[in-house]
Amino acid sequence: MEVRDIEHIKYMMDLVQQTNDEIKHLETDLEKANETILDEQQPIEISYLNSVEIKRERAIRDLNSIFAPLDLFVLSRNPIKPEHEGPKYLAFIDILGFSNIVKEQTAKNNLSIILGTVIRAVQKGLSGTRDGGGFYVKLRPNGLEIDITKAKVNNLFFSDTIMFWTNDDSAASLLDLIETVNELFVWCIYTSRIPLRGSITHGNLQYNDGLIMHPNVKINQSALYGKAIVDAAELEKCQQWMGCSFSESCTKAFYQSESSDAQKERFSNYIVEYDVPEKNIIKFWKFAFFSQKHTKRTVLQWVFENRSLESTIEDINQCFTTYTGVKVLKPEVKIKLTNTIKFAKFILTKKFKNDKSKD
Repeated sequence: MEVRDIEHIKYMMDLVQQTNDEIKHLETDLEKANETILDEQQPIEISYLNSVEIKRERAIRDLNSIFAPLDLFVLSRNPIKPEHEGPKYLAFIDILGFSNIVKEQTAKNNLSIILGTVIRAVQKGLSGTRDGGGFYVKLRPNGLEIDITKAKVNNLFFSDTIMFWTNDDSAASLLDLIETVNELFVWCIYTSRIPLRGSITHGNLQYNDGLIMHPNVKINQSALYGKAIVDAAELEKCQQWMGCSFSESCTKAFYQSESSDAQKERFSNYIVEYDVPEKNIIKFWKFAFFSQKHTKRTVLQWVFENRSLESTIEDINQCFTTYTGVKVLKPEVKIKLTNTIKFAKFILTKKFKNDKSKD
């Protein structure tokens, strides 16, 4: 490596540090951060904060292009300070039928489509909703991308499982989590035809980041653990439909928190009480029998109330058939489909609407 390369590396590392400091400063100077300027390389107006972020990203890419060919054993390790262990809210969401799609040869081509679509839907949920609708985007070196810098909850995506969790258990944090999950459900069901099933719980949770950058292999020793995730996984798996249930501890924690009347009203706009269809396992001697029971729970109200019942049923049907590659549903899948349609009918009936108007 020549002297001029070392000087260039030092310049780029200094630039990364400078932009890091400036981004941190702009968090407290919103007027300057939102100031509109022209991008240095493209004839487009962007915010001053966006321009600093792009400058930082270009410097990092330049550094990566220099270090990658050197085949260093460990290029860098960027641990996030471990979160304190304590009560938080967590959403645990699965893509229904994903394992069957992996197994079915005729449906394997759909895997990349599903994962790419879900990733974008997750990013849209994290981005939040702009005034007047739509999601936030920002300019990157490769063009426009979904802006997740406004994310208010954490996210982890592994195989067919998507998890979101909060930094604390305040009422505001739960509402941020619910809005993110609702955005994901609505986008996947009505736009992408991908069925989801989830749960939202409250309890102790801790995340430790263990990402190690290596030139030849992927090493990620990150860990998310705690009672909240155990409860969430159990609640998610027992449900027999496409939907999302809240644990009793979750709703109890919200109402016992110092939530304002406005927050309680926002919460009520996203939920409804419903008899959730769940697996019922009856054990007798060495045998186990499976049936279905119903448990009164608070659930996410993801159904569009201004959409006709016929259109909604068609949306639900497509969620269970679009990517499976099968024409005849298995009995256990058909049960979930039927239960989901029953929920949609409940939401769209006059009885439900009248009950809501009385509240």
